[in-house]
Amino acid sequence: MKNHVIFFLLVVLLASSCKMMYVPNMVNVPLLKEKNELRATVSISDYQFAYSATENIAFMLNGYIKNTSVSNSGSYSGSDYSTSRNLVEGGIGYFKPLTEDFIFETFVGGGIGKFAYNNTYNSSYIFTGTSGSTNKTYSANFTRYFVQPSIGYSIDFIDFAFSTRIIQLGFNNINNVGYSDSDLRDENLSSISNTTYYFIEPALTLRLGYKWGKVHMQAVYSNKINSEELNYQQFTMNVGLHINIAPRFNKSKNVIPDLLK
Repeated sequence: MKNHVIFFLLVVLLASSCKMMYVPNMVNVPLLKEKNELRATVSISDYQFAYSATENIAFMLNGYIKNTSVSNSGSYSGSDYSTSRNLVEGGIGYFKPLTEDFIFETFVGGGIGKFAYNNTYNSSYIFTGTSGSTNKTYSANFTRYFVQPSIGYSIDFIDFAFSTRIIQLGFNNINNVGYSDSDLRDENLSSISNTTYYFIEPALTLRLGYKWGKVHMQAVYSNKINSEELNYQQFTMNVGLHINIAPRFNKSKNVIPDLLK
């Protein structure tokens, strides 16, 4: 069983390192219950915050930064590959506790981001003693809008939620150096400037701990709705730390036994 888990995590890690045009960030599922509550979730790549300004209205801010480098250089030839991704977005939402422990919430928002690829092909020739390198770079900005309803269960020791994020994604400011037309076709990069992509991204969130701090775990499945081709990551796993600062935690409780009153 342990070997299967390790293999699964390696597959997810390697998939996230491939040349993907779109990689979903972590879904921000705060599960707010009251006014002036602050929740934050931090992982290796994601930084997410949510604050309830009223009893039912909240704001969120999300950031995503990830850089990956892979070197395949050998004795005489090889390649160095790097990719970078970033995203910043904000949203406004409505939340309502259905009971003391069950919460419904929905957020709408949008943001901007950028991805960039850099390939350096190195070659050395043993007979001539010469060497050389060829560089290819490809980058694009993107805009993303989302609608995100969630329903969840939150108590002192555990949070559990199901979310569905609906995404509209578009690319702009494309910069290409060194990629031929056939390269663009092979990697499905040639038509992104003329296409708007739509995704449905269900997510399961589990947090374990106590009140102020919990270990955060989340699985996200990304499903592209329209038929236009795009290299994107379908499944992501996120692990991080969740912090909750709420007025209800500061309310003192009378723990003096009745006999001592």
